[in-house]
Amino acid sequence: MFRVKNAPDVVGGIVAVIIGLVSLSEGIRLAPMGNSAVAGDHTLPLLLGVVMVVLGLLLIFMPNKADFEVKFPEKTTLLKMIAVFAVMCGYWAVMTYLGYLLTTWLALIFLYRIMGPYPWKKSVLFAAVTVAVVYVVFVVWFNTMLPEGRFNI
Repeated sequence: MFRVKNAPDVVGGIVAVIIGLVSLSEGIRLAPMGNSAVAGDHTLPLLLGVVMVVLGLLLIFMPNKADFEVKFPEKTTLLKMIAVFAVMCGYWAVMTYLGYLLTTWLALIFLYRIMGPYPWKKSVLFAAVTVAVVYVVFVVWFNTMLPEGRFNI
């Protein structure tokens, strides 16, 4: 029987190469639809595909030799992780009803509060500033359509 010394690294590398090849094929498929060879819908999948394949091959052929111990997170860290997961699930579930701006603002308030930890006033302010910047960049400058929800915000 053939055994690989760093089987998790090899498996992870193989998965990364497969995902990278899928991304590359998608980028190649989208390339003819673009206006430019450098920028367009194909650029990100091509770039990510190349990076994933290269890093996957590095992981397969040059595995990490460092020895480390995996530890279960402490109670406070675990609770933060669960809270962030819950906020993100709620964000996903409510997005179509409340729209991007309101949902993102509410989610960011809780994420700043959980991860910061910032006081409520700062969390509300930072979330509002973040949403405003995202709105200006994507809606005003890039003309991107974001979900408006039932309130048409």
